[in-house]
Amino acid sequence: MHAPARTFPPFSLTRLLTTVFAPKGGERVAILIDLEDPAAVRNFGFLKDPALTIQRHAYEVFYQGLHKSGLKEMDLKGGDFFAYKITGGSNLDLPDEAFTPEGKKVSLEKDIYPNYDIILCISTYSATAPLTAFAKKYGHEPNAEAVFGYETMAALLAALRGAGESANSRGTVVKDFHKLSQSQSVLGSYRIQSTGNSSIDAFVIARLSHGTLVPFKAAANPTT
Repeated sequence: MHAPARTFPPFSLTRLLTTVFAPKGGERVAILIDLEDPAAVRNFGFLKDPALTIQRHAYEVFYQGLHKSGLKEMDLKGGDFFAYKITGGSNLDLPDEAFTPEGKKVSLEKDIYPNYDIILCISTYSATAPLTAFAKKYGHEPNAEAVFGYETMAALLAALRGAGESANSRGTVVKDFHKLSQSQSVLGSYRIQSTGNSSIDAFVIARLSHGTLVPFKAAANPTT
């Protein structure tokens, strides 16, 4: 027997960000990309390079999507775009220097991390570890649902990176997503099953009450 064909709803940026971040009205959002020469973000000049498919997705899907309707629909602010120098490897320390499309030099630690509530990093190499460290430093401690949402976004970006020049093909991205096997993530090790769900089981959050652990709530994989 053949498995029934899977159908997917049209892509929705607002649905993605709402599911992943559950943003609150008035929160500020920023977009980070990495470039060999971060100054090439000036006037979005990097778009002339056809090889920069990930960075182009950051501009076309996230930046333009936010400014066309996403910010208004979710009552968010900002939608600002920044580029830092490519690190050359996943989870390496990020350089502090970044640039804006206006050509202005800014500091990640002084100008971006403290002033934005949601930072979308669409990059060649994963920046999970350094951004998580700065999130904790600036008091952005995620709840259980946010952790799953964060990893959902990380997995999607990993699939886009794996698709390379075929990242514009929905079918290719979905196929690569189903091949994901994360050995290092905020949720530990997991793989994507043929159904599209992850291999992670539900877990229970408990609180200490009179010397006894009392179940508080179950946090299940939201895809199951």
